[in-house]
Amino acid sequence: MKHRFTNRALFMSGAALFILGDVVCATALSFPQLLIGRLIQAGCVGLCTPLMVNIILDVVPRAKLGFYIGIANMIVMIAPALGPTFGGAVVAVASWRMIFWSTLPVAVVLLVLGATTIRQYTPTTPYAFDWLRYGVLAASLIAFIVGLNTLSSGHWGLILGLLVVTVIGLVSFVWLSRHATRHLFSLAVFRQPAFLLSFLPYIMLQFANVGINFLLPNYVQTVFAASSLAGGLILLPGSLFNGFGQPVYGWLLDKFGGRLPCTSATCCSLLPCWCWPASVIGSGWSASRWCTSCLPSALDGLWQHGGVWVKAVACELPTRR
Repeated sequence: MKHRFTNRALFMSGAALFILGDVVCATALSFPQLLIGRLIQAGCVGLCTPLMVNIILDVVPRAKLGFYIGIANMIVMIAPALGPTFGGAVVAVASWRMIFWSTLPVAVVLLVLGATTIRQYTPTTPYAFDWLRYGVLAASLIAFIVGLNTLSSGHWGLILGLLVVTVIGLVSFVWLSRHATRHLFSLAVFRQPAFLLSFLPYIMLQFANVGINFLLPNYVQTVFAASSLAGGLILLPGSLFNGFGQPVYGWLLDKFGGRLPCTSATCCSLLPCWCWPASVIGSGWSASRWCTSCLPSALDGLWQHGGVWVKAVACELPTRR
């Protein structure tokens, strides 16, 4: 979309989606309406997060790319740090609807600021998007996620069917990619060992990261009968360490290259294996993000894929020298 539309138009569309989703959620009378509102807000994240990273790639010299990508990661990761705590605090003292009403004025202010400050750094061009490959990939990933969520139900026939759909969809996606004439994202980055050997651990660690972030608040509320505020606060220390450490990790990449931060991250990510998980899980996962922030940007010739892959899985961009 960045090829076809201006940065300002994309940002304003994303902010408008967030505002719309806020209103839908705040006025929800049923869970389906609340879910629809959250899905609308997800459209904001899908537009604005890759846009932020792409603007950085447009204007920042490669020698300083790690630090500024770290700043972008810090901005994104502040939400997991403060979101559960903010939500738990609001629910503890007021209605859950205030979570959405209180963020609505902030979204409106950001919409105005973005409309007046965001500029265009590259010209827009006609860009033929590959909707067929996009649909096949989306269906495969949805089937895979639903299959994982169904594991606890014991419906093995449904689970097996969803996994078969996932495999067929991914095989079809690869076949279509070899004969594609339209753009989605380039599979060529997966031929780079540096990219592949950093991407796969990132995916595995993200499974564990998201899973533990879901488990811990529910565990303390269900087992220890803790309040919603305590459930949100339990994730705060590790998430803050993770978010505010991102610029430091990026600076280390710029100054020392990828080997030092990646080696350090690997050692730190093993700490939860020997220490009490609830006390150090945040630092362990934050160190694993260290690795994923560093290594891809070392790819030569496909550097823009490496910079964006954390956010957009290697979108095709013109090569920058």
